[in-house]
Amino acid sequence: MRRVWLQVALAALAGLGSLAVCSGALVAIVLLVFASGPFGWIGSSLDPTILWFGVVAAMIFAGAGLSLPALALGATGGHALKTTLLSSPVFGTFVFFSILSLDSRYGFVAAAISLLGLVGT
Repeated sequence: MRRVWLQVALAALAGLGSLAVCSGALVAIVLLVFASGPFGWIGSSLDPTILWFGVVAAMIFAGAGLSLPALALGATGGHALKTTLLSSPVFGTFVFFSILSLDSRYGFVAAAISLLGLVGT
């Protein structure tokens, strides 16, 4: 019985770690998108190759974070990969609608869909 509670506690901590990793990846992607724009107060715009390299790296980092709860529950490589692959499109939806919610035309609806994507992840 004690081992079960330890496994549940590890899974809960892994879920929080996954949330932190995914939120950090979202912040990195938003900052990269802002840095790529021609804003005068930020400085020169970012090279598109560096932008896409950063976005892909953040998505890979977030995808690795999505497998943490499954691994904490004892899933093997194949099962952890399946849960990560099922969660990755939902995380992509979360990122897309989070960036879209910054636009005032779509603000509330996009933020609500973004939160639904976060819960789905």
